[in-house]
Amino acid sequence: MGTAYIDLNGLKQINDSQGHEAGDAFIQNAARVLSRVFPDKVYRIGGDEFVIIQSSIEELEFHNRINRLQEYMKQDQISISIGFLWKASCENLEDMLKEADHRMYEAKKAYYQTADRRTHNH
Repeated sequence: MGTAYIDLNGLKQINDSQGHEAGDAFIQNAARVLSRVFPDKVYRIGGDEFVIIQSSIEELEFHNRINRLQEYMKQDQISISIGFLWKASCENLEDMLKEADHRMYEAKKAYYQTADRRTHNH
């Protein structure tokens, strides 16, 4: 079982600078990329948050898809924070999702720390 929590980076800035139509297009583009890599079991759970739940997937295949997802997002200039994990068996899906969510927030924190350094260095 593989799970991932994904949050889009920069949606507020897009909405503020380009308008909500641009923000909506940004979300739709990200959803298309997600659906291309994970054709089923992708869920939008909030404004700019998505969850992937893949049962019956081998660890290597799950990690390959996560890598492909990150490459495609980068190619489409969509910045994401992602937390993911794979387990051979799922005792508790809620616990797996909480762990993926926690990992996503750590990635999000690192993203904003890097963004802050870029802002202060210019």
